[in-house]
Amino acid sequence: MLRRPVTISIAPSRLGLACSTLLALAVCALVACYGPAWLAFASSVTMVVGLCREWRQARALTLRWVPGQGNGWQRKTERGWQPVVVSCAYLGPFLAGLDVAGRRHWLWVDSVESGQRWHLRRLLLWSE
Repeated sequence: MLRRPVTISIAPSRLGLACSTLLALAVCALVACYGPAWLAFASSVTMVVGLCREWRQARALTLRWVPGQGNGWQRKTERGWQPVVVSCAYLGPFLAGLDVAGRRHWLWVDSVESGQRWHLRRLLLWSE
């Protein structure tokens, strides 16, 4: 069992944004090939607005797991460390989905350092 707190710093993923951008480009290309021009223009504008919104809402997150009573998870805020509920929605080899205080965070390979990702995976596997 771990005896000291484990801190995990989660950064916004550039890989996730790149995948979203490629998907948006593919949708816009299909609409441009098979749809009318006004629909292609509307879908392009909508995709650009959606990608900009996704990038602006992506924020860094710092979590800490402290062994002891309770669920042990804490989130760093302006006022210090606050207890938070963390649950695992998806745990795959390259992608993990975390529900932190009711909000879903997708962790790509470039979101978390490899050592911290290893600790996070172990903690999530132990908690289930």
